[in-house]
Amino acid sequence: NFQSSGKIVIGPAGSVTGDIICRNADIEGKFEGKIQVTEILNVKSKSSIHGEVICGKLAVEPGADFSASCTMKTNMKNLMLNDGQQTQQKTS
Repeated sequence: NFQSSGKIVIGPAGSVTGDIICRNADIEGKFEGKIQVTEILNVKSKSSIHGEVICGKLAVEPGADFSASCTMKTNMKNLMLNDGQQTQQKTS
């Protein structure tokens, strides 16, 4: 599982199984699980996504294998930033 206040990139040879929470993401490899992106999720042409996607904005290139449920939430930015601040306070 990954959590980032920035951008997560899964390269062409990359493969991730699990949960991701981040601000932006570029996926070129394989992802299986739940991904929550507060701003923009870019799905490249040779990528494969299976699972659940929750994002603010979605860009999918032709040729991508996008076999996931997708929920678009425009107000996610504030919710995720608040969660991130709470997480940081707990670990400090």
